[in-house]
Amino acid sequence: MSQSVDIVSSLSEARTIVAPSSINPFLLALRAKDHPLIVVTASSRAAEDLATELRTLHESVYEFPAWETLPHERLSPRS
Repeated sequence: MSQSVDIVSSLSEARTIVAPSSINPFLLALRAKDHPLIVVTASSRAAEDLATELRTLHESVYEFPAWETLPHERLSPRS
């Protein structure tokens, strides 16, 4: 039992956590237990998948919509 307490305290103090993607929702839900957390993903699809998984573990998950243009295009995201 003492090992699990050490892991939880280490996770709460770490700024960067590297882990297999299958454990990410559990780690993020644990980190978000005590304070708000912002997570950035590589793609819209990854954001949707992660948000879906997190909603089963945490009550407050908000997903921001993706821009409809690429960063280098000369259009504004909503034009």
